[in-house]
Amino acid sequence: MRRRVFLFALVAVVLCMPWFTDLHKGSVFQPLTAEAATLDVPFDGTVVVSSALNVRSGPGTSYDRVGQLRNGSTVKVLNVHNQGQWYEIEMNASTGFVHSSYIQKIEKDVPDQDVPSEVEREVLDRAVVTANTLVVRDRPNGSSTILGRLTSGTEVEITEYQENSRWVMINYQSGNAYTHLDYLRIEEDQAPEPPEIVQPEPDRITSIGIVTHRNLAIRHAASGTAERVGGATTGDALEVYGEVNGGPWVKVRFNNRDAYTHSGHLTLLDVAGSSLPIIERGVVNHNNLAVRTSPSGSSKRVGALTRGDAVIIHERIGSGPWVKITFKGGIAYTHRDYLRIQDNPSTPEPTPPAVTDPVDELGDVVATGIVNTSSRLAVRVSLMVLQTLLDIY
Repeated sequence: MRRRVFLFALVAVVLCMPWFTDLHKGSVFQPLTAEAATLDVPFDGTVVVSSALNVRSGPGTSYDRVGQLRNGSTVKVLNVHNQGQWYEIEMNASTGFVHSSYIQKIEKDVPDQDVPSEVEREVLDRAVVTANTLVVRDRPNGSSTILGRLTSGTEVEITEYQENSRWVMINYQSGNAYTHLDYLRIEEDQAPEPPEIVQPEPDRITSIGIVTHRNLAIRHAASGTAERVGGATTGDALEVYGEVNGGPWVKVRFNNRDAYTHSGHLTLLDVAGSSLPIIERGVVNHNNLAVRTSPSGSSKRVGALTRGDAVIIHERIGSGPWVKITFKGGIAYTHRDYLRIQDNPSTPEPTPPAVTDPVDELGDVVATGIVNTSSRLAVRVSLMVLQTLLDIY
């Protein structure tokens, strides 16, 4: 009786051994329940094993072992064999087979029905495929999954340019996909939104430049290699319309056209606008009267005035001798002590009326102005003496 019970138990152990033994390595553990043969493929799965899972060349333990997978490895299941007992997986640019009991399917989160799975993106450009066949992928790299192919002439909408890459995101089958920009021709005949038309402000003189170089080049563009259109010499005044890109080149007016020169050879003066008040007018009574950038004898000299030059005075500086004047269209300073101040500066001096030279009783023209009375008395005495002599003789 005992022998019969022992034999029965031994047969039961032998029959149940596959359920407790690792079919690939012989290690004992509790396997997972196999997936049904009707699974949708492909899908991603995770290896769940105590040590390592053998990968075989066919769907069975009799096939050669071609590799192993560690616990936690991720695989892509391509197909299901033997009523769901074996999975065909991607492996090193080829395929292999593993027992389905040790692969747990990765369930992807299903998006909420009220939230769209793809965010609608703005179309940046439209393009046309130039290659015979252009691959479309799920990620911006050549090893990602192929979603489809586009043929030559197909129009696509570009929604994103990948940074530091030639890959672009496009609208593809109601979703987003990626393809290579080198095989697309951007359409140039798109009708962009009309830009806002801004009327340019007219050029405004920002300063007066007094030339400090004996032969200052005036050029066609703001560059030392640009064509030279003329020159200016020391003391010349140029209308300056501002710096170019922060300097040192400035835009000037030269021979009634725009030109450029180097500001390093200019002394810039503020513009003497028409709104400046005129308090006096003067005439230079010095042969070489210095004109300076500020009211000080130590300030930079920008030029000189000569005897007889007319000067418009805008302001007296404090109680000292310096005055603000207009000099070649700019504001400068000079010394009032060397100016003969005219009366009534706001109106021009009237032209004096013509004076008829007076004639004395003898018919001689008498000089106008200050009369020498002693000379006139001598004439009268001479006449009296002459009359007396006539009477005697």
